[in-house]
Amino acid sequence: MNYLILGGNSYLGSSFEKYLNNNNISSISLHTKNSNNYSEKKIAEVLNKYSPKRIIDFKFPIVSSDDNLFMNIIENEFFNAQLNLISTLNILEYDFDNMYVISSENIKRSKTKYTMYKKKQENIYKEELHRKNKLSFIRLHSVFGPGDLSPYRIIPIFFKQVLHNKEAIFNINSNKVGYFNYIDETNKYILDFTKGIDRKRKFYKCTYKLLIQTLSSILINEFEFKHKVVWNSNLLLNKKEIENKEFYNYLIETTNWYYKSTLNKKG
Repeated sequence: MNYLILGGNSYLGSSFEKYLNNNNISSISLHTKNSNNYSEKKIAEVLNKYSPKRIIDFKFPIVSSDDNLFMNIIENEFFNAQLNLISTLNILEYDFDNMYVISSENIKRSKTKYTMYKKKQENIYKEELHRKNKLSFIRLHSVFGPGDLSPYRIIPIFFKQVLHNKEAIFNINSNKVGYFNYIDETNKYILDFTKGIDRKRKFYKCTYKLLIQTLSSILINEFEFKHKVVWNSNLLLNKKEIENKEFYNYLIETTNWYYKSTLNKKG
């Protein structure tokens, strides 16, 4: 068994597991339901049964820049999965090759509750894991693409609003900039990283307003789906689109998935 995935029901964790399967790479994933809320007993059972050599932690309950979502956090419960995993590895003196923690590039540039808790997650591993020489952090930008149903990220929020109500409403600083990784590129980057392959990671940068303008324009022009977007109490006009062709094409692929998924549900 090559990989143990912590957080197998997360968008990125589940996508990476499928990516491994498509490449005939063995893996086992743990999530809240199949692990009895990441109990030490269940983790130990999985380690003893499957003997995974590479462990990747995708588990993080809230991925959002909205500080209000973190108001009632109880830290020991928030990091229950990490604490139990580390404790089990230490007690068993488990022989793994490498531990990878999925973290955020925003740690370097923003000061939100999300980045604060991401730093705490990293520090838990740095302080508690015995085999620190096997520890690596994979810091990503915001990952987007088909299949993301997060209630916290701007792209799935946009599609949920507009495809169900034909209207989306946002109150965001028009100059606020986002950095984005596409899901397929991200899966390949993570796999290469765990294999020790040094590969430049692609990311795309634009304002959130331009991102929503582009997605709205794609829906209107490519899918003939009429709707409206209200941005800071004003109607958003689709006069400008993202110029990066690769980024634009990935947004078309993403839009196609949300559009067809919504039609299938209605049908």
